[in-house]
Amino acid sequence: MSKIALITGGSSGLGLAMVKNLGKKGYFCLIIARNKEKLDKAVYEAKSQGCEAAGFQCDTTDEKALNSIYTEIKEKFQKIDLLILNAGVVTCKLLSDFENTTELQHDLKINLWGTILSAYTFLPLLQSGSKLLMISSAFGLMGPAGYAVYSGSKAGIINFADSLRRELKSREISVHVACPADIDTPQLHKEHENM
Repeated sequence: MSKIALITGGSSGLGLAMVKNLGKKGYFCLIIARNKEKLDKAVYEAKSQGCEAAGFQCDTTDEKALNSIYTEIKEKFQKIDLLILNAGVVTCKLLSDFENTTELQHDLKINLWGTILSAYTFLPLLQSGSKLLMISSAFGLMGPAGYAVYSGSKAGIINFADSLRRELKSREISVHVACPADIDTPQLHKEHENM
């Protein structure tokens, strides 16, 4: 059986690039994304390049939907060798410019809560030797103006990963966190429009 990689936010940008790269290395990639059209396109692109892939439409903040995907993956694959928690958004806005608390919570909910909930949900499928990678940001290490909420959410991922690394060490599951700077993705172009 192929090694299994699950990638949240895998339908575009960095997530899709990781899907294609892992697929070329022999992983069967399970892609989770909110947008069905983008998800279907990502699965098609991966398969057209000779990669094995399957898509699951889901918002990573939706506990019921994640549990349903967990059950399906457990029945079909029994395990995950590499879990990549990549789903995220960025709102470039001064704190004083947010119009309400719902808008204020948006980045926190998707970036931090979605990462924590996804880790919690899929953790039982990780075995000794499995790897968990969380995608934070260089802005999780520093706080520029206009990114207060985003930076807070990404800093939370760094500390969450640090704690989980210690919790999973005895199970021989390695936990990693990446803090990339700007990457040429559709999200970055949208971010620049709002700067």
